[in-house]
Amino acid sequence: MREENYRDLRFYQGDLQPVFDLVVKDYKLGEFISSKKIEMGYEDNNHILETTRGKYFLKIFGGYRDLGECKRYIGIIEKAIAARVNHPKMHKSSQGSLFRIDDLNLNMALFDYIDGKTFHELGLTPTGEDAKKVIKEATKIDKISDKPSQVYDEWAITGIVQEYEIAEPHLSDKEKGIIEPLVREFKDIHRKELPHTFV
Repeated sequence: MREENYRDLRFYQGDLQPVFDLVVKDYKLGEFISSKKIEMGYEDNNHILETTRGKYFLKIFGGYRDLGECKRYIGIIEKAIAARVNHPKMHKSSQGSLFRIDDLNLNMALFDYIDGKTFHELGLTPTGEDAKKVIKEATKIDKISDKPSQVYDEWAITGIVQEYEIAEPHLSDKEKGIIEPLVREFKDIHRKELPHTFV
């Protein structure tokens, strides 16, 4: 295996079996049975691993995430679990919660696999009771006092100014007419003066 083959695993179609074998061995998951790539999502390369001990969710962090960002991600999950947020168990290997293969510059995390579906997939509308459960978990998250370092997210609304500057040359006049007023208003918000929480 060579590192360059694994740099962007979001779209990698080659053999990941050597990686799975290392994970199963180090986490002591029994014998490998099968793996299935989870197609939903775009940031990381996620898989369902089935072993003789059960099913697990393996997150192989995308190559664009450096080691510091991967550690930040793990830290956030640990804080949420410690706050009793309803979250799948995160497993520890001999390396701890973050599993790394140095030769390939790969960083991973392993969780219990939850075999479920979204409301959209089920064709259902959440009930009032469903909403209460979600709000209860969101409240737990909001009460976490930790403040992780900021990471730029091109999909987050906080990046609208920078992303508009990148996209602006490719937009039609009609699209600019819709977005520019929003960008102007966003620039006027004194965001540093607003309350900030874990979320």
